[in-house]
Amino acid sequence: MKRDLKTFMRGETVNSDAQETMEKYGSKNDDELMSELNALKESGVVNNQELLKMAKTIGPMLNESQRKKLDDLIVKLMD
Repeated sequence: MKRDLKTFMRGETVNSDAQETMEKYGSKNDDELMSELNALKESGVVNNQELLKMAKTIGPMLNESQRKKLDDLIVKLMD
């Protein structure tokens, strides 16, 4: 199965895949992440509920600074 943000957001990954997804997207800057997440939302792949689920799933794997950035991205996307 292809491991990317789209499959992660659809819930098609397991915990090890979540870690791989984190590693893949962890090097992207805020603008790159926002752009990719926004494209998924606009295409209908994800909705606000799925964004919150994603944040809850990967939040525990992040440090405080990373969680703050994630929370900020989610708030921007939900507007």
